[in-house]
Amino acid sequence: MKITGFVAAVHTPFDDRGDLALDVVKLQAKHLLKDGVTTVFVGGSTGESHSLTCDERLALTKRWADIPERNGLRLIVHVGSNSVRDASRIAEHAQAVGADAIAAVAPCYFKPPTTKALIETMKSIGAAAPSVPFYYYDIPAITGIQLPLMEFLQIARQAIPNLVGVKFTNSDLVVLQRVLANYGEQFDILFGSDELMLPALSLGIRGAVGSGYNFA
Repeated sequence: MKITGFVAAVHTPFDDRGDLALDVVKLQAKHLLKDGVTTVFVGGSTGESHSLTCDERLALTKRWADIPERNGLRLIVHVGSNSVRDASRIAEHAQAVGADAIAAVAPCYFKPPTTKALIETMKSIGAAAPSVPFYYYDIPAITGIQLPLMEFLQIARQAIPNLVGVKFTNSDLVVLQRVLANYGEQFDILFGSDELMLPALSLGIRGAVGSGYNFA
């Protein structure tokens, strides 16, 4: 799987009571398609996933999967959670409703202490949706997980059968350059730091997930 162009990390709509305003999703989809954005990243950091209940995340995913306006719009569902069981449940549901891919951050309260532990965690989540392409969502500024991505990819490519890439939300462009040089052909590396998009393009990035692409 290779995604090119802008992927909008979509906001989660709420009403005045703080409940999900799922009717707004169709308006988001129409707006993005009109502006040429053909892939959405649902329930990520911009979508405030860690502030949602598991049931709310399932309902949000189902709404994006069901809207007629999704015609021509690819759906990547973020499934990561501090609870690996919840993450696996959301991943399984995303596969069932027809998501095009899933992505997951690692648990960030009790963090995987080693690369091996991180891979085992991601393997459990990926196994819940084995027929769906899976991206590891690397965002160390939020998770506090600073494990070497090069080592992760070297081992994970064998351990996680449906791993297709990384959402690289990291300002360390040296690491990005090394990842692209060594694994850019094997994996789809999506860039996640909007403000560094231009230098990332110069290094070879061809797909990016970001908040700003809802508006740009």
